[in-house]
Formats: sequence, C-alpha cells, structure tokens
Amino acid sequence: MPRVFRKAKIRTCNWGARHRRILESGGCHLDTPIEFTGDDAGENLRRAWKALGSGIIAGWKTPGERPWAWWWFESPQPRNQNMVEADQLHEMGLLSADELISLAEKAKAEDKKLHANPYCAGGLPFRRSWLYWHFIEQRKRKIPEAQQLMENNLFHKYEKDIAANPRKAMAGGVGCTRSRFNYLTKLEQKLLDLVHKSL
Repeated sequence: MPRVFRKAKIRTCNWGARHRRILESGGCHLDTPIEFTGDDAGENLRRAWKALGSGIIAGWKTPGERPWAWWWFESPQPRNQNMVEADQLHEMGLLSADELISLAEKAKAEDKKLHANPYCAGGLPFRRSWLYWHFIEQRKRKIPEAQQLMENNLFHKYEKDIAANPRKAMAGGVGCTRSRFNYLTKLEQKLLDLVHKSL
C-alpha cells in the first residue's frame, strides 16, 4: 500500500513577552522560547514579527534605533555594523522629525557632560560621537578628527590638559595613560605632540 504523506500543520502560537523581547533586542537568552530555536526559528520569527511588529514599533521609545527584528524583516537595507545605527537610518531617510529633535537634544547634553568627564557616554579624549558631528559640528572627513577639534578650538578642558602635559597624563594626572592613546592615528599623535610644544 502506497505511503501517504500528510502536510504538517502549522503550529499556532500565542506570542508573549518573551517572544517580544527577542524581537526587540535579538540575541540568545536563557529563556529563549522554543519557537525561536531549531529549524523553524527563522519562519517563526517572521510570523511573530508579523503579529507583534506594528505594536512594537508603535511603542518604540528609543530615537535613532529600531528593533532587532525590524532590521531583519522590514529594513530596506541590511544592518551595517560599521555604522552607528542612527547614521544608517538617517542615510536611508528613516529618522522622523521627532527623532531628529530628540537626538539633537541628546547631543547637546552629551557634549555638556564631556566637558567634565572624558569617559562618560563612552567618550574618549580627542574623539566625538556621531551625535556631536551631526548635530553640533560638521565633520570634515578629509582631516583627522583631533586636528579638526584643535583647529576649531573645540578641545574640552581635560583634552587641553592632556595636550599641554602628556607626561602628567601618562602618570594618570588627568585620567588617561599613554597606552590609551593607541586609538589615535600616528598623524594625530604627532599633531598632539606639536600642540604640546606650542603651548
């Protein structure tokens, strides 16, 4: 007797808070729902996003970012990990007017904090965030970042202290050690030495 193959029934699921958390942030969690594991994970993620996505987007409160699953199932471009998320959204023309206002306010608040603490908000001496270069100062891509800050007199006080006395910085006097300057290009390091000689 010939064997009869029956098409497997599509399992229905009541999508809950755990499914929502995965759609928002991605990653692997200890309590990852079984529906998001195994061979059917991709299709189940798509179904869950179709069911929950509009609600997640409607309640999304992080300007310049989108849920993890949005990048997989709705974005016109794949997520470029070499770009700040807000920068990529801006290039695609997907930042709303309200988001731009919120990001501009965030940029000003971040820069104010950096005047006092070089490492708050992920800051590093002689570096500024995408928010700063987009909303406060226009970045000139053809010259090193530190050079533009110096030429436009945009150093914060702690940066002026480091440039004026690198030896004190090496000793930890202004919160930075020589090994922490390795993110600067050789040209920038040379430039800062020239700054030191001219002060």
